[in-house]
Amino acid sequence: MIEDTVPGFLILVLFGAGCGPPASPGAARTPAPAVIVETAERRDVPVTVELVARTEAAATVEIRASVEGRLTQMSFQEGRMVEKGQLLFRIDPRRY
Repeated sequence: MIEDTVPGFLILVLFGAGCGPPASPGAARTPAPAVIVETAERRDVPVTVELVARTEAAATVEIRASVEGRLTQMSFQEGRMVEKGQLLFRIDPRRY
């Protein structure tokens, strides 16, 4: 029977030790922190993301002419996709 009351007694002692005398009404209190209040407004804002990165093409090709000559026309825009068989460059035909 004593074993049943010992844990309850220890709990009562621990809770009692944590309690101190009540604070007097005139005790110094810490001042409330300063708070800034703003009114929320709805508006569109640009969404931008700045990333530090390095890009590389998924597939690159090396283009070599089978004959020598002066280029007279470039028939593609750099950075755009090209199709198989598409004319890329025109070589001056006067030599041939």
